[in-house]
Amino acid sequence: MFCLIRDFIDKKPVVMNWADSLLAVSREMLKRNRNHSIIVDDSGRAWGVVSIRDIAKAIFVEGEEGIEILESGRLGKILESPIKYYASSPIISLNIESSLDDVIDLLVNKNIGFVPVIENNEIMGAIDERNLLKAIPEHIDLSPCEVPAPEPQSVDFDEEILVAVGLMLSTGVKQLLVMKGEEIYGMTSLLKILYYVLSEHSVDLLLKGSRKPVEEMVAYVSENPWQIDCTYSLKEAASLIYFERLGAVLVRINGSVKIISDRDLLKVLLFNY
Repeated sequence: MFCLIRDFIDKKPVVMNWADSLLAVSREMLKRNRNHSIIVDDSGRAWGVVSIRDIAKAIFVEGEEGIEILESGRLGKILESPIKYYASSPIISLNIESSLDDVIDLLVNKNIGFVPVIENNEIMGAIDERNLLKAIPEHIDLSPCEVPAPEPQSVDFDEEILVAVGLMLSTGVKQLLVMKGEEIYGMTSLLKILYYVLSEHSVDLLLKGSRKPVEEMVAYVSENPWQIDCTYSLKEAASLIYFERLGAVLVRINGSVKIISDRDLLKVLLFNY
């Protein structure tokens, strides 16, 4: 079925100037629960895109004993530096008349999660993996248990937040299971961790040289995800993921579990729309 992306775009994406600080852009994204921001130049023209993962890579570095956050002096400079140094440019975009097939193909084959929608140099909105969850049709004869998904990554509830960040940056996953022994304690995400680490209180501590915000237990930044089973329809799973702050649900299958995210359902759309 032919369908235009105009029915699925986010008409109010985060849009920031390339001179805005990394911290200001990050906080606007986090406040609005967005994984990406469009970056514009001084003329207001779309120039690039920055993601939550780009932000994390800017403030966390590989140290001798694993991932570390920048020391206070360097961290302060990075947080106040212009976002244009961390954004991807030139921009990849689509126009308002692009088809749903066009955007699904672009996101999957370019391995990106976000595309601005631009018409005559004007930003009309943006579309990402989450927006496309609304395109999951009722007729797909596939249960959540049958959706191909990578093996879930996990971290112990009492590990430091730094361990969780390192695992997500090294594996490319956006969510982690948080375990307490053999039991699932909860789930965390890169977005949720950065919401805590870049809060006013945490940044104030980090800039004073304290490492307490990143040494907290992962349990501090975890929450209980939606849990479903094979009786749910794919449409129901997509709806839950759309409204789930973690961007994923936990699927229980005969004693085992897997995480299904918006990215996994995007790949289903590629072959079934």
